[in-house]
Amino acid sequence: MTHDTGTALDLYTRMMNTYIAPSLLAHGLTGSGGKFALPYDSAWALLGFQKWRPVTPTRVAFTVNLSFFDRAEWTQRRVRDTLLPAKPEHNMNYGTWSMVQRIGFLMPQRRDHWWQIALDTEVDHLASEVVGVLVRYGMPWLRAHATASGEEHPC
Repeated sequence: MTHDTGTALDLYTRMMNTYIAPSLLAHGLTGSGGKFALPYDSAWALLGFQKWRPVTPTRVAFTVNLSFFDRAEWTQRRVRDTLLPAKPEHNMNYGTWSMVQRIGFLMPQRRDHWWQIALDTEVDHLASEVVGVLVRYGMPWLRAHATASGEEHPC
């Protein structure tokens, strides 16, 4: 489905709200606004959408960042580093101890990957591709880290 009015950012927002967020929620994630998580009690398993700057009226590029943080370790590190927030941000790498991965490096090509939205993009097809990649590569990465830390499958 293409949209003849609005900007590329409008298309991105509609794609996120209409296609991607409902699909991710149906796969057991929580969240909205490009920030999602698998619900674990003792860890943060985060999935965050990142837009390339600059966003123009005719083009938006975006990727997905995955991160995993053990809550107990996060609390210990906050004692030593009072600048750390109460919980990690979705698109931040906090250093070598962070488990952070861009989705493209989990895909077969093993390199950074950015999707593009232009005014003629069929966002339903693009959303289907993005969700498929996240379900096939992203969520297993998050779940593998959770399993390694002793978490049970939340969904």
